[in-house]
Amino acid sequence: MRLNPFLCLAALIGINVIVEPVAAGEDDQSTCPKILVDVGFESERDRALVCAGAAKARAFFRSYGIELKRRIRLRLHQTEIENRALHIGLYDAKKDQIDLLTFEQAKRQIAGDSLFGMQMDEPLYVSVVVHEIAHAIAGQNLEIRPSSLIAHEYIAYVAQLSTMEPETCSKICERYESTAFESVGEMSSVYYALDPSGFGVKAFRHHQALADPGQFIRDLLSGAIQPISPDWE
Repeated sequence: MRLNPFLCLAALIGINVIVEPVAAGEDDQSTCPKILVDVGFESERDRALVCAGAAKARAFFRSYGIELKRRIRLRLHQTEIENRALHIGLYDAKKDQIDLLTFEQAKRQIAGDSLFGMQMDEPLYVSVVVHEIAHAIAGQNLEIRPSSLIAHEYIAYVAQLSTMEPETCSKICERYESTAFESVGEMSSVYYALDPSGFGVKAFRHHQALADPGQFIRDLLSGAIQPISPDWE
């Protein structure tokens, strides 16, 4: 999840968050029954927001029969992510690790800019957590290596917007007049690089219009559907 450039000078501080698979039948509406969070010196607020996002992401994939296969390592940062000043969150497929700003740092970082045309609040932050956890769960289930950037981002944005608070999602969709992608061939890495949020809204609208949205996600993961402009990660 990227932002436009800005200056931020401070030392990096982190904690570890570990997400465990949930047993079949577990209540997905509860935030942390199977998510182990080492909060360290961080706030209970950060823990609750991260757990809420992780639970939403897990529920989204499970609704399509896609399971979390192993623990996900997530590190929270009180300052900018090292060498990634443009990002609120970042999934590293090689390390199988998520780096994510704390809620307060995300608010500070986005203060001179916006995400989806909005300032950071708790529902928007939880959606960022969903986006990054979705990258990690997708990474565990992708059957083609290296993985496709476009497939990754399509899935992450669809998960983010699909699980977002309805009021927040409606406000975002009102800000973007672009229509849905008509086909996989329109989902280019160039469009994503120029306007990540716009790409996300078009992907969400495409997904909402599908007769079988779950099958499309599963086909992206299996490689049965492959973007024309994959830009392998």
